[in-house]
Amino acid sequence: MVDWDGLENRCACKRTVGSNPTLSASSQKLVPPRTFSLGRGDPLIEAGGYRVAEKLLSLKRRPSAVVLVHEMMAIGFYQRTAEAGVRIGKDMAVIGFRDSPRCDHLSPSLTRFRPKIRDLGLRLGEVLLGEMAGRKKHGRPVCEIWPMELVPGDSG
Repeated sequence: MVDWDGLENRCACKRTVGSNPTLSASSQKLVPPRTFSLGRGDPLIEAGGYRVAEKLLSLKRRPSAVVLVHEMMAIGFYQRTAEAGVRIGKDMAVIGFRDSPRCDHLSPSLTRFRPKIRDLGLRLGEVLLGEMAGRKKHGRPVCEIWPMELVPGDSG
């Protein structure tokens, strides 16, 4: 799992925890998941994907699969791994989150998770309006697990 430093880094931890039951049920041999963080100044765009690929390529034991928290990172990730002769989809699987029209042009096509943004927005509105009206006082952040659609590609 690739994420960035700071408070937002909790997202990768929650995604990892959410994926573990599914992974455990598969026939794949699992190793403990690791989160690689970008520095605070590294953006979750092409440049950040390029830098995280450099980090992973420098490891003695490279991962066989990578999950990027932002699909735009895949563009830079693909570029850097290609420069190193690593074939995405064959030598290393890559999965992204969300859809971006720019990623439709990647080769091989990016396997990604598609959250239901409309449903998430509606739920967020419900929670916020309930808080504002005083009907619900959570006292703590609302934490819910949302299913995502897997959009198959040739990268993973």
